[in-house]
Amino acid sequence: MAENSRRKLLIHFSAIGSTLATLPSSSEALFTPKDRRQLEVCLVNVLRVVYWSQNIAITLQSADDSSDTKRAKYLEARLGAKAALTGKVGGGASGKVYTLASLRLPSCLEDLEYYARPQSRQVADLRRDFYEGLAAVVEFDGLDTLTDPSPRSSLTLGQVNEQKVLFVQRMLAERVVPIGQQLVASFPAESVQQAHVFMQQYYSSELPLAQKRDGEELATA
Repeated sequence: MAENSRRKLLIHFSAIGSTLATLPSSSEALFTPKDRRQLEVCLVNVLRVVYWSQNIAITLQSADDSSDTKRAKYLEARLGAKAALTGKVGGGASGKVYTLASLRLPSCLEDLEYYARPQSRQVADLRRDFYEGLAAVVEFDGLDTLTDPSPRSSLTLGQVNEQKVLFVQRMLAERVVPIGQQLVASFPAESVQQAHVFMQQYYSSELPLAQKRDGEELATA
């Protein structure tokens, strides 16, 4: 009887030893780190949203109140902000909206907070404010939300007025753009410079008009 019990214990401990032998030697290897985008890629994606917001705000401010251009950009602003935050694309979306949906902005913002350690408090605050500014463009009048499908574009345009256009224009120009710029500037100058160079080389058509002119002048100098 005692011999059988001893044999069972030996088998039990042998099984435990075999299991331990198959585990990674380092405790860090037990936890697979999350795959993160390169810092410069995240900065480029934030810049693309910032420049899109800036261009939309400029058009909303300068276009005639009754113009089709202003109405189209107003719709793009609301659909684009939602696409950037959720990846969802509503009816009547332009190509820019689909581009914004592909950026996976929330994941980039999360990665930026990771790269900002240990000084991540400021970046966390900027990340939240940037997100909330875009969310306000979507939800400010209760017509749309980040969680529900977007209403028909005809409904959104049917309820547009000067006050709504002004709200969207100012939210983008006075909140989303400057906060996004502060967020990018929070990182090492070399990484920020690389992100700007990448924008000039590969996404020059998305740059604000003033920066396009500056780039052309530098190219011809």
